[in-house]
Amino acid sequence: MRKDFLVVGLGRFGQAVAQRLLERGQSVLGVDINPQLVQDASDWLTQVVRLDATDPDALKEIEAQEFAVAIVAVGTNFEASVLATVLLKEIGVAKVISKALSSIHETVLLKVGADEVIFPERQAGYALGERLCRE
Repeated sequence: MRKDFLVVGLGRFGQAVAQRLLERGQSVLGVDINPQLVQDASDWLTQVVRLDATDPDALKEIEAQEFAVAIVAVGTNFEASVLATVLLKEIGVAKVISKALSSIHETVLLKVGADEVIFPERQAGYALGERLCRE
Protein backbone atom coordinates (compact mmCIF):
# COMPACT_ATOMS: atom_id res chain seq x y z
CA MET A 1 0.00 0.00 0.00
CA ARG A 2 1.40 3.37 -0.97
CA LYS A 3 1.46 6.18 1.56
CA ASP A 4 2.67 9.76 1.55
CA PHE A 5 5.50 10.48 3.97
CA LEU A 6 6.95 13.76 5.18
CA VAL A 7 10.53 13.60 6.43
CA VAL A 8 11.53 16.64 8.49
CA GLY A 9 15.31 16.87 8.76
CA LEU A 10 17.62 15.58 6.05
CA GLY A 11 20.69 14.67 8.07
CA ARG A 12 22.02 11.11 8.04
CA PHE A 13 19.01 9.58 9.73
CA GLY A 14 16.40 11.52 7.76
CA GLN A 15 18.15 10.71 4.50
CA ALA A 16 18.32 7.01 5.36
CA VAL A 17 14.59 6.91 6.16
CA ALA A 18 13.68 8.82 2.99
CA GLN A 19 15.89 6.61 0.81
CA ARG A 20 14.40 3.41 2.19
CA LEU A 21 10.85 4.69 1.76
CA LEU A 22 11.63 5.60 -1.86
CA GLU A 23 13.17 2.17 -2.47
CA ARG A 24 9.91 0.65 -1.23
CA GLY A 25 7.88 2.74 -3.70
CA GLN A 26 6.53 5.29 -1.25
CA SER A 27 5.97 8.99 -1.90
CA VAL A 28 8.33 11.16 0.15
CA LEU A 29 8.67 14.89 0.66
CA GLY A 30 11.89 15.83 2.44
CA VAL A 31 12.24 19.18 4.17
CA ASP A 32 15.09 20.87 5.96
CA ILE A 33 16.05 24.40 6.94
CA ASN A 34 19.66 23.86 5.84
CA PRO A 35 20.06 24.85 2.16
CA GLN A 36 23.07 22.56 1.68
CA LEU A 37 21.19 19.49 2.92
CA VAL A 38 18.27 20.37 0.66
CA GLN A 39 20.62 20.80 -2.31
CA ASP A 40 22.35 17.48 -1.58
CA ALA A 41 19.04 15.66 -1.26
CA SER A 42 17.72 17.14 -4.50
CA ASP A 43 20.16 14.88 -6.36
CA TRP A 44 18.16 11.78 -5.39
CA LEU A 45 14.94 12.95 -3.72
CA THR A 46 12.39 14.21 -6.24
CA GLN A 47 10.36 16.15 -3.70
CA VAL A 48 12.48 18.31 -1.43
CA VAL A 49 11.84 21.76 0.01
CA ARG A 50 13.82 24.17 2.14
CA LEU A 51 11.64 25.33 5.00
CA ASP A 52 11.52 25.91 8.71
CA ALA A 53 9.36 23.14 10.20
CA THR A 54 8.85 25.26 13.32
CA ASP A 55 6.86 27.77 11.22
CA PRO A 56 3.19 26.77 11.12
CA ASP A 57 2.58 28.80 7.97
CA ALA A 58 5.38 26.97 6.15
CA LEU A 59 3.88 23.61 7.13
CA LYS A 60 0.47 24.74 5.90
CA GLU A 61 2.00 25.88 2.59
CA ILE A 62 3.24 22.36 1.88
CA GLU A 63 -0.08 20.93 3.11
CA ALA A 64 1.65 18.85 5.76
CA GLN A 65 -1.72 17.72 7.12
CA GLU A 66 -2.23 15.65 3.96
CA PHE A 67 0.64 13.28 4.78
CA ALA A 68 -0.16 9.90 6.33
CA VAL A 69 3.02 9.94 8.41
CA ALA A 70 5.56 12.58 9.35
CA ILE A 71 8.99 11.61 10.60
CA VAL A 72 10.70 14.31 12.66
CA ALA A 73 14.35 13.43 12.12
CA VAL A 74 15.76 16.65 13.54
CA GLY A 75 19.14 15.86 15.01
CA THR A 76 20.55 18.07 17.73
CA ASN A 77 18.05 20.93 18.00
CA PHE A 78 15.82 19.91 20.91
CA GLU A 79 13.53 22.93 20.56
CA ALA A 80 13.04 22.50 16.79
CA SER A 81 12.27 18.81 17.26
CA VAL A 82 9.62 19.51 19.88
CA LEU A 83 8.07 22.45 18.01
CA ALA A 84 7.89 20.56 14.72
CA THR A 85 6.24 17.62 16.49
CA VAL A 86 3.64 19.85 18.17
CA LEU A 87 2.85 21.77 14.99
CA LEU A 88 2.50 18.66 12.85
CA LYS A 89 0.03 17.17 15.33
CA GLU A 90 -1.86 20.46 15.65
CA ILE A 91 -2.38 20.79 11.90
CA GLY A 92 -3.69 17.25 11.70
CA VAL A 93 -0.95 14.84 10.66
CA ALA A 94 -2.35 11.45 11.66
CA LYS A 95 0.93 9.87 12.76
CA VAL A 96 4.09 11.65 13.87
CA ILE A 97 7.23 9.66 14.63
CA SER A 98 9.97 11.70 16.29
CA LYS A 99 13.64 11.05 16.90
CA ALA A 100 14.86 11.58 20.46
CA LEU A 101 18.34 12.07 21.82
CA SER A 102 17.66 11.45 25.50
CA SER A 103 15.04 10.12 27.89
CA ILE A 104 13.84 13.62 28.78
CA HIS A 105 13.58 14.42 25.07
CA GLU A 106 11.43 11.29 24.66
CA THR A 107 9.21 12.30 27.58
CA VAL A 108 8.64 15.78 26.17
CA LEU A 109 7.94 14.48 22.65
CA LEU A 110 5.35 12.04 23.97
CA LYS A 111 3.71 14.73 26.09
CA VAL A 112 3.38 17.08 23.10
CA GLY A 113 1.75 14.43 20.95
CA ALA A 114 4.33 12.27 19.19
CA ASP A 115 2.72 8.96 18.32
CA GLU A 116 6.05 7.17 18.47
CA VAL A 117 9.54 8.12 19.62
CA ILE A 118 12.65 6.41 18.34
CA PHE A 119 16.30 6.30 19.32
CA PRO A 120 18.09 5.31 16.08
CA GLU A 121 21.53 4.76 17.60
CA ARG A 122 20.16 2.77 20.53
CA GLN A 123 18.03 0.63 18.22
CA ALA A 124 20.92 0.03 15.79
CA GLY A 125 23.21 -0.93 18.69
CA TYR A 126 20.63 -3.33 20.07
CA ALA A 127 20.11 -4.93 16.64
CA LEU A 128 23.87 -5.31 16.18
CA GLY A 129 24.21 -6.95 19.60
CA GLU A 130 21.40 -9.37 18.75
CA ARG A 131 22.97 -10.24 15.41
CA LEU A 132 26.39 -10.81 16.97
CA CYS A 133 24.89 -13.20 19.51
CA ARG A 134 23.33 -15.27 16.71
CA GLU A 135 26.60 -15.62 14.76
